[in-house]
Amino acid sequence: MQGASLEVKQGFAYLADETGTKQDEQMAQITDALSTEAEKTKFLQDRMDSIENDKKTGYQVYQEIKAQYSSVRSGIVQRSEILTDSNAVRNGYLISLDIPGGISPAALNKMKNWLRVRLNDKNIHLIIEK
Repeated sequence: MQGASLEVKQGFAYLADETGTKQDEQMAQITDALSTEAEKTKFLQDRMDSIENDKKTGYQVYQEIKAQYSSVRSGIVQRSEILTDSNAVRNGYLISLDIPGGISPAALNKMKNWLRVRLNDKNIHLIIEK
């Protein structure tokens, strides 16, 4: 088969040949596709930034708690979805601290109030492990 040639078309070049679109229509399709991809990329980047900010906030809050309560051995400060029987989902924070011997009820109440102000969120679930 001398003189035979193989032409492989991909993407928009293939689309243009198959549908017989004009060059202006091709440009519109490319522009729409690029715009859609840019929106997806921005959404994903915003989501990644939000996750990173939550991690930094959790670490910073833990360090601040540790400065106030030196007996804290470890902890988890995590933004969470709070599930209920009513199918309603509320956002809030789940905070679990390992404090040998625990803390007094007054100190626990003070810590909860401080966390609500510090995290600017009234939905704080604080667990103290002894």
